[in-house]
Amino acid sequence: MSARKELYGHALREARSASLNCTGSHLGFLSTATPTGVRNVFVAPFDATSFDPSTAVAVTDVTAFAILSFTWSAHPEVLICAEGQDGSKAETLFAVNIVSGKHVSLADAYVPHFVSAEFPDHVLLTIKDKATNVYDLYLANVHTGDKIKVLDNDAEFSSFFVDQQFKTCVAVKASPSDDEIVQIFRMRLVFEWTSTTERVQVPGTETVKLVTSKNLKVTRTLASTASKVFEIGGPEAEPFRAIRKQLHAFCRKCMLHFNADGSVLYLKMYLPDQDTSSLVALDLTGGDLTILGNDVRSDVTGCLMHPTTHKPIAYQTYFERKKYHPLGPTDKEASAWFEILDSLAANGEWIVGAVHGPIWIVWVTQPARQTQVYTFNTSTLHANFLYDTRPTLRDVDLHPTKLVETTTTDGSSPLYAFLTIPKSKVGATKLTSEPLPMVVDLHGGPMWKGTYTACDPLHQLLAERGYAVLAVMYRATTTFGRSYQIGYKNGWAGKQVEDIVEMIKWAIDNKVANPDRIGSHGKSWGGFLSTITATLHPNLLNCIVNWTGPSDIPYFIQAMGHAPGSPEYEELMRTRSAIRNAATLQTNVLLVQGGLDRALMTESAAELARNMSEGNVAAEVAHVVFPDEGHDFDRPLNILAYGALLEVFYGKHLGGLVEPVRDDVAISSASFVVGGAYFQI
Repeated sequence: MSARKELYGHALREARSASLNCTGSHLGFLSTATPTGVRNVFVAPFDATSFDPSTAVAVTDVTAFAILSFTWSAHPEVLICAEGQDGSKAETLFAVNIVSGKHVSLADAYVPHFVSAEFPDHVLLTIKDKATNVYDLYLANVHTGDKIKVLDNDAEFSSFFVDQQFKTCVAVKASPSDDEIVQIFRMRLVFEWTSTTERVQVPGTETVKLVTSKNLKVTRTLASTASKVFEIGGPEAEPFRAIRKQLHAFCRKCMLHFNADGSVLYLKMYLPDQDTSSLVALDLTGGDLTILGNDVRSDVTGCLMHPTTHKPIAYQTYFERKKYHPLGPTDKEASAWFEILDSLAANGEWIVGAVHGPIWIVWVTQPARQTQVYTFNTSTLHANFLYDTRPTLRDVDLHPTKLVETTTTDGSSPLYAFLTIPKSKVGATKLTSEPLPMVVDLHGGPMWKGTYTACDPLHQLLAERGYAVLAVMYRATTTFGRSYQIGYKNGWAGKQVEDIVEMIKWAIDNKVANPDRIGSHGKSWGGFLSTITATLHPNLLNCIVNWTGPSDIPYFIQAMGHAPGSPEYEELMRTRSAIRNAATLQTNVLLVQGGLDRALMTESAAELARNMSEGNVAAEVAHVVFPDEGHDFDRPLNILAYGALLEVFYGKHLGGLVEPVRDDVAISSASFVVGGAYFQI
């Protein structure tokens, strides 16, 4: 039985973050190899043929909340980092010089930002004006933090996307006459470089030399001068309907790349008569739209650009696994690249994470293996190994995961789930050799799909302990098409609960699950679904885990700043709240919260636990708070403790294996509000 600490928690080195600086001299990646185990940015000199990740050093030193992401600026020594704050999913943005170690604050919240080789000392930031509540564009100096307003958003655009020369800016907003129509505009940004030459005496000598300085002059652009290029209206705008909160994410979610001169925008878009999104090219001069690629089963999730022509050579989808589809089947050059990488992945998954000229940084996940990171040189056709994300699992065969399918209760839609099976229980002619205890895992969002083909740590831990793990892709989950994503609407999770129940029935009917030993696990929205499913179907689940999920929906809606809605709507939310139905919740419950999670409040979880424990409910309840964590857990000791709690909880109620807890919980920050004795800890 593999140890908990090897299977669960953050990877030692992340794959998705690996990237090269603009000169190709240094590679950066996120790693937990710090004294506290909190993710920081590590950087090492880069040599594709002899790279040693152990030579990397931390260039950031955060200890409270992890670095969530970073990008290289156009200056070879400067990184742009996003750090989590206060446990509420808030972020701050700062620049760090990898040579001097100097940190410069750029923004007190995460903001979309853009870099250009033409402006190595600057980054473009989208920053909200707190007085007007609209977003303006600023040019920030990455060495000093000084900012100059580049675009005055007097037209109240919702979001922006800027090309690699900082010349073309695309913006979107809702139509003034119909807020279900998204309008796309184009404008030019104006920068001017001037040169000044002066005579400077060399210190300590009589020598005088001429020094030329480049000075940047910014002509502020008024957003109202933008010209409209295109409109997406009505059904085509789904699921990014034109309400302002969602439109702020429109550019980040939909817009992918510009061509070399900024005249063509490549984006993913839902088109009439197509249920899945397409990769399209939008001519910004004439407004013509060209469809480049579409898959009938999956939305387009990205595209791969040619390293020299800056034209797309493939589009990416995510149905069972992430996959690239070549745009030009006669392109022998790209076909040769794909053939090599397909072979390297051995029918698994490969993803291009970053591009530096002819060099791609590629994440490779072979079936039932931990993810590895490679470089691939498109000129020499050589792939070179860089590092393992989980070195202790390098030679370990993990538990297989596959996509399974049934139909919704009313037969109107297919229904999907990712099934992970203990490798010793894979059947010869059927899915499993015998019905197994099963944990139903419910993702958050509710749109977030996750990456289950890359050996999810939770699923691997549970499978190692003998459980089948069924990750239900309930309606609202992304990448399965427009109808699938918007099919959950109305009813506050009514259809999603139907999907969970239907998928459990499928697992029982196909002899995957022992009907007497089924539990659930959910994080955030998935935690809410876990609880409400047990409330509405009291005999279905033996036990449930709600990790940072809301228990009181009206309170949650109010705390998030949303309007309460009609009296009928409020009553529906109350019926969907576990805290209002504690007397009918007959399932064993583990509630886990981060004490700093301002989004989902520990108070309502504590009240639910009290109501259950004091209300003669025929079930056991435990409520655990990690006071130094937020909505997402960052500290390895706490993550390991959470894994130990899951093993004990599921072991007691579902009968799987349990690794001895030892001090895995005691050395964490876990505080038992209710149920400490239940865990005998």
